[in-house]
Amino acid sequence: MKLYITFGQDHTHHINSKTFDCNCVAEIECIDYADGRSKAFKFFGPKFSTSYIGIDLTHEFISHFRRGIIPVEDVTE
Repeated sequence: MKLYITFGQDHTHHINSKTFDCNCVAEIECIDYADGRSKAFKFFGPKFSTSYIGIDLTHEFISHFRRGIIPVEDVTE
């Protein structure tokens, strides 16, 4: 499953040479919602806005994020 994370205006993160901020949506591969939220906190701490499962996303929603969807790759696993 995939969990998608959005960020607030002052939430900027740099992970594995990628920048995650309010202009993109982070995509996290996970087993279930709880696993995805756990990974989100591991990657971003408490500095993210909202989490969504894939069925919540629409083209209209994604169009508000000019940098699109960016996968988060975990090098610690």
